[in-house]
Order: sequence, then structure tokens, then C-alpha cells
Amino acid sequence: MGFWFFMLAMVLLIPLSMLFLGRYFIRHSPTKINYVFGYRTRMSMKNQDTWQFAHRHFGKTWYVCGLVLTPLSVLGMLLVLGKDENAVGIAGTVLCTIQLLPLLLSIIPTERALRKTFDKDGNRRVAAEVVTDNVHFADSRKDGGNNEDGSLQESAGFDELADDDGDLPF
Repeated sequence: MGFWFFMLAMVLLIPLSMLFLGRYFIRHSPTKINYVFGYRTRMSMKNQDTWQFAHRHFGKTWYVCGLVLTPLSVLGMLLVLGKDENAVGIAGTVLCTIQLLPLLLSIIPTERALRKTFDKDGNRRVAAEVVTDNVHFADSRKDGGNNEDGSLQESAGFDELADDDGDLPF
């Protein structure tokens, strides 16, 4: 029974670490970008904005994984309660190995979120919304815009500007 308690403690190390560190990173990312503590990838270390964004996102991912893995780990260990040490040891090893997947794979959604939110230089991406009442798309020159001799055809519905000064409006 003592070995079962030991293995339960070992099995709970990863999910509880994810739970507590995830909660910590959501609230308090390390103030300075460093190479020792925190979520450290090339993209997350571009500037302070990417650093804080990565820690919040990674913290949320780890927190959710910790919430899911903790009861599942306890349940997995309860299934081998009262079994021999060999069965308890195998169950603990399998559970710890399975827990490593979300521990390591949580990097993928964080990096995707960083690439979606920031450009390669660490600047936030900006989206502009254009609202219009009427849109007209003109034909391209490939679709019949040229005469056989290469000169431009007159397009129906478009008038030449009489006082064109050559400056574009944009």
C-alpha cells in the first residue's frame, strides 16, 4: 500500500505542476524576457508583448490540461489500488508517459496563436474591415481588354476623366 501512495504522488506531479504553473503564468508572466524561467521559444522572446501573450496562452492551456489530467490520474491509480507492486508500477509509468503528451504538445497551440496574432518580427497583426454599399469589379486586360493591335479597348460604362492631372487618389 505504501508503494501505491508513492506512485500516486509521482503520477500527480505532472498534472499538479501544470495546474499551478498554468495558473501562475495566466496571472504573472515573468517580468523580463529570460533564458531560465518561463515559456521560451524564439517567437515568444521577440518582445515584451509576445512574451506576455505566450505566457497567458500557454498558462491557459496548461491549466486546462492540469484540470483534466488530475482526476483522470487519480482514477487511473484507483484502478490498481490493492494490486501487486508490479501492476501499480506499470500503471504509474503508463500514466506518467501519457501525461507527457499534453505537457509537451501544448507548445503547438501556443506557437500557432503567436503566429496568428503576431508577424515574424513580433508586431501585432492588424486587420481592417472595409464596409461598402456598392462594389464594381472591372474586367482585366487578359479578358478582352486589348484590341488585336494591342491597343486598349473602350470599356463600356467607364468614362475618361477630362481633367486628369495624373495624380492617383490613393
